[in-house]
Amino acid sequence: MAQKIKSLIILTLLLGCPKLICAQTVGKLVVGIIETCGEKTSGAPRTYIRALLEGGNIPLIVPCTPDTTVIDEVLQKTDVLMLIGGEDVSPSYYHTPPSPHLGEVNDIRDSFEWLVLTRARLKNIPLIGTCRGLQVINVFYGGTLYQDLPTEKPSSVVHSHEDMSDRPTHFINIEPGSRLHEALHTERIGVNSTHHQAVKDLAQGFNITAIADDGVVEAIESNDFPVMAVQFHPERLVSKDSRFKAIYRDLLKIAKNKSTK
Repeated sequence: MAQKIKSLIILTLLLGCPKLICAQTVGKLVVGIIETCGEKTSGAPRTYIRALLEGGNIPLIVPCTPDTTVIDEVLQKTDVLMLIGGEDVSPSYYHTPPSPHLGEVNDIRDSFEWLVLTRARLKNIPLIGTCRGLQVINVFYGGTLYQDLPTEKPSSVVHSHEDMSDRPTHFINIEPGSRLHEALHTERIGVNSTHHQAVKDLAQGFNITAIADDGVVEAIESNDFPVMAVQFHPERLVSKDSRFKAIYRDLLKIAKNKSTK
């Protein structure tokens, strides 16, 4: 049985088997992870892969390329598209001069993610975003960012804990009735925090569905687009708090809004 499933997965991802037929055959969603476009190494951190596999999904890397034929072929096999964490988003995408406190940017990755999101929007593919992924989604749909929280929106809540990325460091307050609330079944939960940028102006068509105690946006979703994104890293928390596993067990339900169900 295991060999049969493995063979079906290979057929799904490599031989061009129709997405819906093959995904249903193995009973799993294909989740396209937009790769990080690194100079020497790329792909996606193992924590994302592990969380997706444990949630019953098939991770599929969307390779960094300007070739839209390749991108469209991969997206054809993708049920849900995931944007993951990484560098700062270039402020040129939201028409703002760079702050002296702007961190490292990756111009190749920025342009590649914009290209993939443009193609995915044409196909109405549901989106899930994590950390930088939330910020990219917000800017792509017309929002802006704080380039550096400590200097632009200082507070007593520390949002950048790189040395404690796998454990909760502050609480978030979740909007009742939101898709994140439906998944986690709580209005308040501890999360990890490894960012210094955050949503400033929310993109039109989106709702804020979770905030930290200082008001920093921690989750967004849309009623106009099939999108849900979080500022924290649930993939690093699933081994310590089983409630976060729900995010990966039903990605399609979490990402889709009422108009796309």
